[in-house]
Amino acid sequence: MKSLNYSIKLTAPTIISGTSGDSVTNSCLSYIPGTTILGMLAGRYLQQYKADSEFERLFLRGGLLFRNLYLQKDKLSYIPCPKNILQNKKDEKDIIILNEDTINNAKNLLEYKEVISYVNIRDSYIKLQKPEFCMNFHHQRNYATGIPEENVVFNYEALKPDQIFAGKIIGEEKDLQLISELLKEKEVRIGKSKTAQYGNAIIIDSHLEDLPALKDFPTPIYLYCASDLILLNEFGFPVTTVKEIEKMLGVHILEAYTEIGRTESTITAWKAQKPSYYTLKAGSIFLLEKLPENYQDIQIFGLGERTWEGFGQVEFKYCKELKYIETESSSFKNKPEQKIPDILISILEKTYQNNFLNYVRKEAIIDADDVKDYQKVTKSLVSKLEGFANYGNFGDLLKQLNKTAIDKLNRVYIEFQGKEENSPRLFNLNEFLNPTNLNYKISLIRNKFSVIGKNHSSAKLKEEFAFKEIDDEEATKVYLINFFWFLRKKLAVPVKKEEQ
Repeated sequence: MKSLNYSIKLTAPTIISGTSGDSVTNSCLSYIPGTTILGMLAGRYLQQYKADSEFERLFLRGGLLFRNLYLQKDKLSYIPCPKNILQNKKDEKDIIILNEDTINNAKNLLEYKEVISYVNIRDSYIKLQKPEFCMNFHHQRNYATGIPEENVVFNYEALKPDQIFAGKIIGEEKDLQLISELLKEKEVRIGKSKTAQYGNAIIIDSHLEDLPALKDFPTPIYLYCASDLILLNEFGFPVTTVKEIEKMLGVHILEAYTEIGRTESTITAWKAQKPSYYTLKAGSIFLLEKLPENYQDIQIFGLGERTWEGFGQVEFKYCKELKYIETESSSFKNKPEQKIPDILISILEKTYQNNFLNYVRKEAIIDADDVKDYQKVTKSLVSKLEGFANYGNFGDLLKQLNKTAIDKLNRVYIEFQGKEENSPRLFNLNEFLNPTNLNYKISLIRNKFSVIGKNHSSAKLKEEFAFKEIDDEEATKVYLINFFWFLRKKLAVPVKKEEQ
């Protein structure tokens, strides 16, 4: 067995389809899957030969193992970061390795976060690097007329050009010689939208190498997943638990640091979707008590299912104390060079506003569910208050209630911390519905939404594009309508009487 090592340089933005971010965004993977190269080379093979048993053996039955291509920069190859390596949130140079000792003794473990970069680890030094992305905006095309739709905008996230990705194909020497011939045509097109402005690349290097000499490892030793791992039990169901993995390897796992993912893919040539599986994501790592009996086969052929498509690539590694190496600062995403269409900004603003109003509705329902002694108000009174909220000028209309209705509101309570209060206390509903308290309630909801919404894409764009906020009057109206609606629904449910 040998390996054909090769590198691809992107000469145009390249879209390697990931999961869709939302209805107007197509996301992109940060690496090139082995299946992408498998498909490209299978197409080249069929241009010269025919779909015979040799084709099936090489491309469909695992005669060749197509490894994923990961970022290469300044002649250094990067791999997904092991899940047991963490980075300090405030000081990126502070790197620790999770193990039983650090978990039990570290006083500030919450100050560390997962490393989302790719890494190059050599001896005791670690260097981090992220692939660079760009984003392009497009009008959706009407294929019946051939004319772009003016008001339908979407965007593509893509890997930036001039980046290099390196990988390898493992197989018998005679098979790899055949693949080398197919790689002589240096220009390739990969990824999505290859007929448009995307997917141009060139092969800048390819050469045969012997596989590294197999060796024994002192134990315990880490088993590191260099790519996503698909493991099936004896019944054909995917497994991701440590207990099941121990059973497959035949060794005891001392520690495990994993992340669960899911794989879905389509075979374009067959116009069919492959089965969807839960996976152990690349970077998952296990500390083994001893080496599996078949560890040499695992090093060469991989572990689990669909190893010829880039899945199941594993390595046996040591993890010792690491020292951080400075990297060039670079933006993970660059702003698009094109002017963002006004219609898209309008869509994003509306999305942000809808997210806020949905949050207001949720808070109103939670508050209504916490109302104490709610049976002391009637459904007709709550319906009337809901109508007041719909009409507007709620504070003025509330003053028109008769004494009987006010007395009912005074007997129903809700826990609330007013503007001048040091801690929450019980307000009767009449006090709570005072305009001053309602305005303060809306301000509290805004503050909570701003904290929670920091990780939402539309909230992140708010400051840059100066999205218009929903005013207090409209927010209060939405809050009250949903508050009284839910309270009315609760009153409509008959209360079960206790048996005498």
